[in-house]
Order: sequence, then structure tokens, then C-alpha cells
Amino acid sequence: MKTIWKRLKRYVDGDPSPVDVLTLTDPATIAGFRDLSRELRARRPVCPLSSGGVLLLEPEDVKHAFSSSALSNQPSRFSALAAKNKDKYIAASVASHILPFLDGPLHVTTRQWASRAFFRHLRDFKGQIHDIATRHCRTMDVGQSYHLVEDVARRFVVEVMGAFIGIDLCASDLKRCTSALFRLFAPAFDAETFAETNEALALARNHLGEALEARRQDLAPCLLNALDATYPDELGQDERDLQIIDNALLFLADGVENVEAAVGIVMMRYAQEPQALAEEFVRTAITADTPGQAIARIASEDIAIGGETLTAGTPVFLSLSSANDGSATGDDFTFGRGRHKCLGENLAVTMVTELCAQLADKVPDINSDKLTYRAMFGHKWPRGITVTLTR
Repeated sequence: MKTIWKRLKRYVDGDPSPVDVLTLTDPATIAGFRDLSRELRARRPVCPLSSGGVLLLEPEDVKHAFSSSALSNQPSRFSALAAKNKDKYIAASVASHILPFLDGPLHVTTRQWASRAFFRHLRDFKGQIHDIATRHCRTMDVGQSYHLVEDVARRFVVEVMGAFIGIDLCASDLKRCTSALFRLFAPAFDAETFAETNEALALARNHLGEALEARRQDLAPCLLNALDATYPDELGQDERDLQIIDNALLFLADGVENVEAAVGIVMMRYAQEPQALAEEFVRTAITADTPGQAIARIASEDIAIGGETLTAGTPVFLSLSSANDGSATGDDFTFGRGRHKCLGENLAVTMVTELCAQLADKVPDINSDKLTYRAMFGHKWPRGITVTLTR
């Protein structure tokens, strides 16, 4: 923590220089972000980022940003993810289909379709989550130490989300696909990383495409078939399968990456505050320490925010974590707001609650002495936590 303060001292006290800006992939910044954001909120609520753009820290600025017409979901025209590049890069093609990168009527149509399919399937699927959590906990030996996120939570979320979506992949293949999707939400740092992202997204499309064809044949209840059955004519038929595949990938990635991280966050809090582990506890824990820390927008025109004037084209990142921590009205930004609210909230909270409650029943010893965080832009994904069941 001392390293963060030393590095940012001149930034907090005076004008920023190129070395006095936040780097959201820095593990030390990720680990100490709550305390850091409290200091910066009062002094510079619009904080420059080393990757370009700014981070909004003030809750009211974040709240306003969700409904501002001057802030767009669509990538900048200069971005490799811009729609004009969708025939050139798979990453741009995927972005052109999924909600985090859409605006206007296309966003409305896609969201209504995805919401209808998602909740139709969730009603029938939800009861399976408890059974999967029970089975996974029964395979754990008393007295044996396990990696909480990388082993216990990961095996659970891979099975749950695989069954929910309608795809059967091993954890390593599935994680390669879901990690690639999350790289779309971070600035592209180099050509090699972008090439790897395109390659992994191509693999994801191939796996999900094969699963879609198989589910059409066996008519198994799953999100792929629900998306297929409710597909809107307004989106056209030329890219029907890609629309289904890419939106299924979005649900899959969120349900794997952020949920496994949330299990770690919830169980660390439980170790400090043991009590009945129910939905209320889960929501409190992930509001205080949300896995998804920031989401992106692009200034579509010149805009004044927090006393700063941002020019059109500036990347603007909304700090959900800082907004949650600083909200005087109790507003919860964990899953977004309004038309940008996460459709998978109910599924995610149910998954975390079911697994964590069953772990808690077995009187776990949670050890976070070797806690680290994955260097993922705008996210807080813990690693290195161990769990040992004592009963």
C-alpha cells in the first residue's frame, strides 16, 4: 500500500505527470483500490489512466454517466473494435453483436431478445444450481487444502454455466474463451495480445457453433436453444448464428470469470465475519468489493464531468467500486444501472450463494496469506486463497 501512495503522491497533491496516473492492471493498485479511491474522490474525481482516458470515481458522476447521451457504448471510430472492422477482426465482429458495445435501437432490440431468452431458461434451470453445488462440496475431503477460486469455484462455475448455456468443455478450454471476451473491455496494449484475443475468440465461436448445432438436434433445454427460439427478425438472418453464439459467450464469460472471483471475495469476508451465509450477505460482500470494478464508455461529444472537460473520443471508465464505496444514498452500482444493468445478476448471486452457503456449512478454514489479484483491467479477481473443510 505504501508503494501506491508514494507513486501517486505528486498526483494527489498537484498536477499529474505521465507517471502519476492510475494503472488498473497493477496488482498493488487492484488490491488497495478502495482506500486509494477514497483519497482521490475528494481531490480528483476524474482520474487519468495510464492506458488512456479517465476513470470516474464520484458516485453522482458515475450515476449520471449511465444515462448520459454524450457517453456511448460503441467503440471509437479509431478503435480496432469499431464496427467498420468487423470483417477484418473477429474481436470487432463479436463487439458488434453484444450489449456492452451497442447503442440506440440495436441495443434495445438485442437486450429485449437476450433478456427474454435468458429469463425463460433461468426459470427452469435455477433448481439445478443447488444440486451441482451439493455434489461439488461432497467431493471435497475434510482436512484437504484446496485453492478456493482456481479449483473449487472454477469447477463449479464451469459445470453450472456449461449446463446453462448448453456447451460441454473442459475448464482450460472454456477459460481461454471467456478470458478472451474480457480482454475486449480493456485497452489493447499490443498487437500480439490483440492477435491472441482474435484467435481465442475464433476458438470460442467454433466451440459454441458446434454446441448450437448439437442442441438444435437434441432440443435440450439450454440458453443456446432459448436464444435460437426467440431470435428477433429485426436483427436479420445473415448473422443469426453469430448473434446467438456471441451473446451466449457474453453470458458464459460473465458467469465464469466474475462469479468464481465473487466466491473468493465472499468467503474472505465470511472468514472475517462468520454468520448465516445467505443472499443478503453475498450482496453486501460483492457491493463492498465488486469483482467487476469498472466499465467503459466513449465520449461521443465534448462533455464536462467533475469539473473536467473531456473531448469527443475520450475513453471514460465508470468506477463501480468507487461509486459503491462513496454512495451517500445507498445506490448499488455492482451490476450496473437502468438499461445497462447486468441481465445475469440473479443467476450470478444464486450461484455464489449456493456454493458459499454449502462451504460455510462445512466450517471452512479460509487462508488468504498468499492472496494475489489477476492483472485484468477493471476487475478484481482474487487468486491464491485456500480453503480447508473441517467438518
